[in-house]
Amino acid sequence: MCSLVRMTLDTETGDVGLVRAIKEFSPDFLNHIADYAGDLRRESLLIFLTLAKAIGAKTIVETGTIRVKDAPDGQSTKVFAEYARLTGAKVYSVDITPEHIETSKSELGDLLPYVTYACEDSVTWLSRFNAPIDMLYLDSYDFEVDNPTASQQHELAEIGAAYGKLSTPGAVLLDDCALPFEGKGYLGTRFLQSRGWKMVFDGYQRLFINF
Repeated sequence: MCSLVRMTLDTETGDVGLVRAIKEFSPDFLNHIADYAGDLRRESLLIFLTLAKAIGAKTIVETGTIRVKDAPDGQSTKVFAEYARLTGAKVYSVDITPEHIETSKSELGDLLPYVTYACEDSVTWLSRFNAPIDMLYLDSYDFEVDNPTASQQHELAEIGAAYGKLSTPGAVLLDDCALPFEGKGYLGTRFLQSRGWKMVFDGYQRLFINF
């Protein structure tokens, strides 16, 4: 795992290679994150958190919370809660389905105090949110191959609702991109790139920075 995160971020080119702040994360912390993230999201979420530490992020917002009890991967809410416990950051988790919120709360255990939940449409909530967002993670709408534009348009609407609140420096992480039609990330990718954001990771998730 250490070789995975020994990298530097070149802010001139946007290349991710060591993010020095990783040295401030303990092996236990990194192991927790790797377990929660699973194989598909491990590398991108570790880079996302390392960037958060490097820029001193205080606010993380995720759309879409833990939905499945004992899920073997993709437990992003736990990932961000662990970061909040370590750093004192605030985590907001937004999901429109009450059952998802209850599942997520039950999964967090002693991490629960580090997350503020909202059961609401994510676009509506983001439009009303009135604080700077340092790190934004978007995963609130299931991608369907037979109807790809629904999730793509929803994610674009989320970015639009949050865009004026994104900090500089800041980061946006899009989930479910390595799928047909570029998954949920098709429109969001183009929106961010057209505004000068740099894609520093392109895998199952895509990570963008504005610095």
